Amino acid sequence: MEVVVKSSEAIKPSSPTPSHLGRHYRSFIDQTNPKLFMPTIYYYPPPPPNNMNNDPIAANAERIDSLKRSLADVLTSFYPFAGRATDPSFIDCNDSGVVFTQAVVIDHRCITDVIAEKNAQQLSPLLPFSTEITGAGVHDDERLLGVQANIFKCGGLALGVSWSHNICDAFCFINFINSWARLARGEEITPPTTISASIFPPLDNLSMFGTNNNSSSSDINDIDETNKNRANEENNKNEGRKVVVTTKVFRFSGASISSLKDKYSEQGRPELIPTSAEALSTFIWTRFYESRKKQSRRYFITQMVNLRNKADPGLKLDSCIGNVCQFVVVHPDLELVDGSSGYGIVRRMRAAIRKFDVEYLKKLEKGDASLFFEGLVDPFEEGTSMFMFSCMNRFPYYDADFGWGRPIWVSYGHFDFSNFAFMIPTESGDGVDVWLNMNEDDMKELQLDQQFINTLLLS
Repeated sequence: MEVVVKSSEAIKPSSPTPSHLGRHYRSFIDQTNPKLFMPTIYYYPPPPPNNMNNDPIAANAERIDSLKRSLADVLTSFYPFAGRATDPSFIDCNDSGVVFTQAVVIDHRCITDVIAEKNAQQLSPLLPFSTEITGAGVHDDERLLGVQANIFKCGGLALGVSWSHNICDAFCFINFINSWARLARGEEITPPTTISASIFPPLDNLSMFGTNNNSSSSDINDIDETNKNRANEENNKNEGRKVVVTTKVFRFSGASISSLKDKYSEQGRPELIPTSAEALSTFIWTRFYESRKKQSRRYFITQMVNLRNKADPGLKLDSCIGNVCQFVVVHPDLELVDGSSGYGIVRRMRAAIRKFDVEYLKKLEKGDASLFFEGLVDPFEEGTSMFMFSCMNRFPYYDADFGWGRPIWVSYGHFDFSNFAFMIPTESGDGVDVWLNMNEDDMKELQLDQQFINTLLLS
């Protein structure tokens, strides 16, 4: 896909940030996230035919102006996004602004063609910043958010947003986008809170990554680098060549998800029916395991958990700017002796997640950050194989209506690290799009797996 940038400018908050809000302190979860811009792209159909006049740029002029105005307005409430990550401990809320780029897709495909293709490898030009991981801390250029409005020749508009995991997680990002959309529609919003650093106190020693008894520690930069390069390193030893990491989008229908729920349910116990995320995670893991078990490695599954619904409602973490999530780690080997059963994974994952309750968060609030990292080092040790899941299939991605209707598709993009699955809802709400990142050889093997193929074909 060939995209040409036509203009770029910094959108600043429409009202200056008060001096007493000049620093947004980062929680220890924010501090220990890698330097990574997450990609999210919202796709909108062309304006009505009578507004086109064979000029897609002119037809979208009103949309672009509205996006800029409402972005300036929403940044008044979400002012840390317009700041700069100049220090590991805080965001400098200096109103430097958010880069807003206007671009044109110059090939002949319509936006609906891109949606039909779902080719994750070709979506990067629609984004303002690269998705490459460069370690923990702050970004080299210190920016936290970028927006790129891409206009297709058919008049369709793809809004690519790159957002820093140093300042927010997916739940927080969606709150930002949907608040932006509400302002664009002329509605009021509820301003977010900025209390994450008081709930998860910052760390003075960022190299600390140990357990309660301090029996193990590792530098966070080394762990992030391991996460990025693990698959390439282990395969290069055997193959003597560069391994390509590829991203594929697999759409699971409501029927296929129901089938998987039935498959992994514990018979006679209706309370132990898997959720959609649990069923999909278990299925993807078992198929990956079947292709990998001959390597006789230690296996780990990690699942991202949203901590907001585990906290005291009085904290109002739902509207909090920051990362309010953590990975739970499960060692599933004993549950998959024959490669056919999967409910053991669901049971073990639920047991691990149950530990994240109100009392757990109170301990974090008192500064016991070592609890957060407990067990997280194990999957990064040499001789292990890890698969990471981030399940956002219940998040309201499709509420981003800026005044011209809901998006017709929402996508992620390509990541250059393997064994990671993102789950987001489909536009209809009854299915799930799984953005799967694997090394090329493993992906080819998965796509030949008959159980995987048969499940995808269910409708």
